[in-house]
Formats: sequence, C-alpha cells, structure tokens
Amino acid sequence: MAFRRRDEKRNDVISLRINEERVAILERHRQVLMEQLRRPVSLSEAAFLVIEDRAETVDRETQRYELLKNPAESLWKIRRKWETEHTLLLAEWDVLMVYVQIGAEEQRQMPPLVRPAAPSRESYLGLLEAFESVLQNQKESSEQNLWYYFANLDGHHHDIPFPEDDGEQRFEAVLQLIDLHKKRLQVDEDWEYPGSVGRCLLTAVQSDAGESRGLDQAFARWWPVLWRIAARGHWLRHELPVRIVTPDSSTPAERHRLPAPMETRGLVLSFIYGGGNDVAFQIEFRAPRNFTYSIPLYPALIEFHAMLQELGQPPAWNGRTFHAVTTTDEVSGETKYTLWPKQQDLQINFTDKEWQRLRDLFRQAWEKPEIVERLAALQLEYGEQG
Repeated sequence: MAFRRRDEKRNDVISLRINEERVAILERHRQVLMEQLRRPVSLSEAAFLVIEDRAETVDRETQRYELLKNPAESLWKIRRKWETEHTLLLAEWDVLMVYVQIGAEEQRQMPPLVRPAAPSRESYLGLLEAFESVLQNQKESSEQNLWYYFANLDGHHHDIPFPEDDGEQRFEAVLQLIDLHKKRLQVDEDWEYPGSVGRCLLTAVQSDAGESRGLDQAFARWWPVLWRIAARGHWLRHELPVRIVTPDSSTPAERHRLPAPMETRGLVLSFIYGGGNDVAFQIEFRAPRNFTYSIPLYPALIEFHAMLQELGQPPAWNGRTFHAVTTTDEVSGETKYTLWPKQQDLQINFTDKEWQRLRDLFRQAWEKPEIVERLAALQLEYGEQG
C-alpha cells in the first residue's frame, strides 16, 4: 500500500506493508469514514487519516522518549525554560511529573523512622493543591481516571462514598478526599502521607490531550514545590544533581568567594569549593583529638544541619546519612552526644558544650550571604532534602 503525505512535499510517497488482519481493520475504518464524510475514501487515505489523528500523540511520545534519554540535561532545560517563558510543552510536563512521582513517593522520610521529614508536610500540601487545580481544569474529561485517583489517595480508608453510576458525585468524592488530606496536613504533629498524590499528578498530566497552556496555568502557582520534588526524584533515581556538566570556567576569585574559616574553642569550621555550586563544610577538631571531618554533598549537609538543631528533642536521630543519640552521664548528669556517619566506620563523641559550640558555628554559617546564595542554588539542583 502507498499513499501521499498531505504537506508541501507532494512528491513524497510512504509505503506500508501490513498483514491481512490490519487491512481488514483499516477497511472497516474506511467504511466508517465514508459514512462520516459522505464521500468516497480510498484505503490509502484512510491509513493517512489514522496517522493524522494520532500525529500529536505520537509526537508527544517521541519527545518524551528523547527527553528521558538525558534526564539531567532535560530537566535543567525545563527549569530554565519555565523561568524565562512560564510555559512548557506537554512532553516536558510529562517528564517533570515522572520525577515528581519519584520524589514524592520513593524513599519517603518520616520521623521517627527517618529524619528529617522529606518531602515535607508543606510540600505534600502543595502537591495536593496542584493536583486539585489541574483536576478542576479537567472536570469534563477526567471521568475515566476518577476511580484511579480515589484509590491512589487511599479513598477506601475513609468514609467517603464513591458511587458507580454518577460521574458528578464521583468527581465530588475525589474533591472531598483531597480536602480531607489537606486538613490532615495542616497540623505540625502526626500528619500523614496523602496517598500516592505523585502518581495522580502524573496520570492527570499524561491524560491531558489539550493545549499545554492549561497545564501552565494550573501549575504556575505551585511551580516551586513541583520543581524541588522533581529534582529530589532525579537525585533519588540517579544520585546526580540536575545540572549541565561543563568545563569549570570560574575564576579563582569566584571559586574562593566563600566565608573565611570560623573558629570557636576546639573547633574550626571551614568552607571548601567543590565545583559548580557545591561547597564542602570541613570540621577541624583541635587538640587533643586532632582530626578533620568533611561533609561534601548538599543532601548530607542539609541533614547534618537539621540534626544539630533538633537532636536532644528527640534523644535519637536516624537519618539517611547520620545516626546519633544523646545519653546522660550517671555521675555528672551531663548530656553527651554520639554521632555515627552511616557510610563510614567512624564514631564521634561530643560533650554538651562541644555540641552547642558546633551548633552555633553552623547557625552562623547558615546566615552568611555567600552560604545562603549557594544553598539556594544547590536546592534547585538537588531538590528537597529535608
């Protein structure tokens, strides 16, 4: 079979070889087209119209496949495009949501099992509101996915009816479930995961066959949370930040634009340029210990800072990178801190005064303009880490 493409290249002919079963299907479709168009339709034209009807879908799937070949570069370009144009292609939204789902649902950290909470309560609230926004935009076309949304938001665990024969009530049931989860996320203590909201977002985006402008408008307000969860997903899946690796063209002055070392009794906190936006925090323990401990990666650095602030209440810390406990000396009554980096055969003991001094050093470092700037840039590359 051969047919001519309807475009400016009138001399192009594409040949297709299909089996008898497919020819029979195409023949039936040709009969339908003739009735709809009220004119003769050839088998070649019927084949062309089949492809034409799926052209946008095929193009979107092709773009998505190509973008996922190099996700770090693709996500980096998606972020830069949004920052400058505030619009994305449908395939770009697809790719972003692939990593939003990973970031929202894989390796979730929830005290007291793993600290700090990541994604945070505030991030889950933002994801729910983003899903609610796109769902409202898709009200007329969302019927086929409503049960999927209801199930993935743990609807069967709540006293919310989901009728089988009333589309309007089914839609309202999903909205009630979203509202219930939002209310449970309003409290700081004992909040719960809102089911698989990342999966709901991915399905809502992939099933959207309209113009990308609708998704642009639905998600604009929640772009910051969508991005940091997507970047987190990329880190979890690939253990790489979302950045384009290029030769380091920074000058020595730029590389060393970091705070001077900070010192307190027995401790020195230094900052080491690590390439790109990366910065390592180096803790030097003076005599009588005389050793240095370095924290080179942003995710571990964020956790270490959170641990310094929170350990004591509770008395134990179990994070992705560090484990620590507090104990009380039976004789002196003094609080002692013990830290174990999980990937190293190392134990570091602190007195209460040493721990407080280290905490103060990190608090001061966190307020340095150079560190504030770098941490903001690193969050865009590594995503939410707690």
